[in-house]
Formats: sequence, C-alpha cells, structure tokens
Amino acid sequence: MAATIKYMNGVQVAYSLTTYSPYEGYRIAFNGTKGRMDAWIQESNPTSDVNYDEIVIARNFGRREYIQIPQGSGHGGGDKLLKDQVFIPNTPDPLKQAAGVRDGALACLVGIAARKSIAAKEKIYIRDLTTIIPQEKKV
Repeated sequence: MAATIKYMNGVQVAYSLTTYSPYEGYRIAFNGTKGRMDAWIQESNPTSDVNYDEIVIARNFGRREYIQIPQGSGHGGGDKLLKDQVFIPNTPDPLKQAAGVRDGALACLVGIAARKSIAAKEKIYIRDLTTIIPQEKKV
C-alpha cells in the first residue's frame, strides 16, 4: 500500500507499507533545506550480530554523521516507553512525544482517508470527514 499525504502546513509525506517482509522494521528519510536524515530500523534480524540501529545525517555538501542507537526490545524500545506513559502516572515526557486523543483521532482519519481514496480513486480531504479542524501545532 502507498499513500501520498499533504498537510495544511505544506509538509508532504510519501508513505509505503509492506506487510509481507521477511523482517520487521522500517526505513525513513527526511529531506530538508540543509540536508537529509536517514534511518533503517530493523526489529528482527536473526542473522545480524549488530545490536544498534543507525541514523545518518548528510548535510548538503558536507560530511556525513553516523549516530548509533542501542536497540531496545519491542518496537525499538518504544513498548516500555509507551507502557510507562499509559500506566505510570506523571511519567515525564521531556521531548513532548506523547499524543493526545485529538492527535490520535486525526491520525486514524489519515488511514480512513487513504482507504476511501483507494475505493473512490480520487483525493480525499480530512476536512470532509470530520468536524475536527486540523491545525498546525507550534511547539
């Protein structure tokens, strides 16, 4: 499956989902005006003895920086962090990563819009699916 998403603030996303891969994980890249950031996160790779994932930052016309991140168990270590956020009151969120109910509803609507787009063979706008008003969130 693939979806192309354009947000109100101009950010564009090309999303691809493969559900039959021989391993779990993902590749992600961000292109920006100052360069590119890539990561290839492998959740299950029984043939690898490497216990870290790597992020590569390539600055335009500059040197590449390689950042090694220790692998955590369960979704890159995210399972424990998520469980702590949900079940342990007042768990700190210093990077402000926790999503609220509104964020979750809008994320679900992206998937709903993608499915409707496939069925209708045309663009689907989130604003036509809900009375929630999408807005750019400043941090």
